[in-house]
Amino acid sequence: MLQKTNEPAIRNAAAVGLRELGDERALYPIVSLINDPKTANNRGTLVYALEGFNCLRLLPFLVELVITGNFEVSHQAFSVIESIDVEIDSETLNICVQKLKNALLDDDVKTDLLKDLINLLYEMHTTTTNSDKVED
Repeated sequence: MLQKTNEPAIRNAAAVGLRELGDERALYPIVSLINDPKTANNRGTLVYALEGFNCLRLLPFLVELVITGNFEVSHQAFSVIESIDVEIDSETLNICVQKLKNALLDDDVKTDLLKDLINLLYEMHTTTTNSDKVED
């Protein structure tokens, strides 16, 4: 039902239901829908549904959603990243921070959100020093 319906309300209800169940098999179908052009204007709830899963391996994807998504998608992706409760490795940190720094050069609207995300990512990486963080 999640991937077959064209009705956003039904799709969103199914995604939230799968979030509540916490069945990891639902993770990639939800990600697939987020990437599907047919959900371009209806992704916020789908991103919200990711919060119920272990999304560590989706971190670069979530960072991209923060950068490119509309207000709801960007903030919801940020929230999903905040819910990741494990340390991130140096390679993932570097990839994500570089994406964010590049986006800061092009986006005046999301500056605070992007800087906050850089700082959050450094906090999720235990070997980070305070000098790595971005000032407001």
